[in-house]
Amino acid sequence: MTAQQNTSTPAEAAAGPTAASAPASPARDTIRLRAPELTGRRWINTGGEDLTLRDLRGKIVLLDFWTFCCINCLHVLDELRPIEEKYSDVLVIIGVHSPKFEFERTVEAVDQAVERYGVEHIVLDDPDLVTWQAYTARAWPTLTLIDRSEEHTSDLQS
Repeated sequence: MTAQQNTSTPAEAAAGPTAASAPASPARDTIRLRAPELTGRRWINTGGEDLTLRDLRGKIVLLDFWTFCCINCLHVLDELRPIEEKYSDVLVIIGVHSPKFEFERTVEAVDQAVERYGVEHIVLDDPDLVTWQAYTARAWPTLTLIDRSEEHTSDLQS
């Protein structure tokens, strides 16, 4: 058995493998994940109708996982308003209220927060964190995009 001789310079070694020597990996756009269904206690700002991803097919859906005791979540609400207005023909924003504390779980508390902060987009009340867990959210706020074909495309966690 013989040792393989390393002929690379220190700079080349630090840069890592080259494209020619790196193992091939599938292109990012070939990996498609079906978005989990949106499940919670109730829907707010839908005129009393429950929604499914199929109902939203053809639109880009932005899920905003938030809780009303999170200051960063409240800042995101303000940032989403002009985006929602500008792209309302192709974009649906859904706030997924995912409580951190027990007192944030009640129907009354969520309703009061939606009114207090002027949330006009659709809200899914998710007190048992079913949708939160399905999308593997780990921090407030978390933003998740679902493309027009109901596939989960990207996350941004605080």
